Amino acid sequence: MLQKVFHRGKLHMPELFRCLNDNLVPNLVRSARDQLASSSDEEDTERPRKPRKAKKGTQRVAKSKSSKASSTNTTTKPRGGFGKEPLAVSPILEEFVGSDRMTRPQVVKMIWDHVKNNNLQNPENRRELICDKALEKIFRRPVVTMFNMNSFLTVHLRKIQEVEASGFVWDYSKLDMSDSEWAAQRKSTPKKRRKASASADGPPPKRRGFGMVRVSDELSEIIGVKQETRGQVVKLIWQYIHEHELQNPEQKREILCDATLERLFGRKTVTMFNMNKHLQKHLFKAEDDQNGAGNTKVEEPVLKSELSASDIPEISADSP
Repeated sequence: MLQKVFHRGKLHMPELFRCLNDNLVPNLVRSARDQLASSSDEEDTERPRKPRKAKKGTQRVAKSKSSKASSTNTTTKPRGGFGKEPLAVSPILEEFVGSDRMTRPQVVKMIWDHVKNNNLQNPENRRELICDKALEKIFRRPVVTMFNMNSFLTVHLRKIQEVEASGFVWDYSKLDMSDSEWAAQRKSTPKKRRKASASADGPPPKRRGFGMVRVSDELSEIIGVKQETRGQVVKLIWQYIHEHELQNPEQKREILCDATLERLFGRKTVTMFNMNKHLQKHLFKAEDDQNGAGNTKVEEPVLKSELSASDIPEISADSP
């Protein structure tokens, strides 16, 4: 019997295990696979399968198709935007385009189609358009560029409400100007601004930034001026500190006040950061009188942007 199974008469133990693996394991795997397949077939016959859900992408496509179909059935209002509003066309341009109402992009497209069909671009400079009789009648010049062509079309295109108003006459005199005169005339016309400027009768607009400030007598003895801008006052203070070598050699950020600065700040040491806070007590608005009556302190703190690179000392690598 074993000879029929293993096809040999004598086997050692290692060979026996190897033959068992070669013969029994594949058979067991095959039988288990057959049993699973048969059980799944029985379940399929007993229980009907649920329909699969459509993927998200197909659902979106179906929705978009349905929305397009519904949009075609209902009349929707066209969206507004640049170039979508029809304009009134001048009689000269109407002979070329064949309609008295067109949008600007439609007019430009017809002109470019005419240029390409008749090969009117300059072969040496493709930006230039050599006008034939039809285009020369519109632009009144032998050569135009792809840039100033659109500006020349403004003479032939106007809003419909403007044309339908009584007393309107098409004015072509601007086309008789030279290219340089046309460019100068366009630059001289003021552009529309979003914010209206202040009226002549109203108050002038407020200027941004820091103006002149008046310094106290104690500070004036150090910097030598009575009135100066805030940034210049800070610069003069740093100039005094550098001249008298008042920075701590071990800690460059610290300033060792001499007798003059001690009377000004009221302390023996200050740092390069809190010095501006102590300096604030000696700055007043320039509108106040010089006698000290009604001194109004300047409330805005000194910003770091007002200190130039030369004003701030270099910090050594061994400083904490």
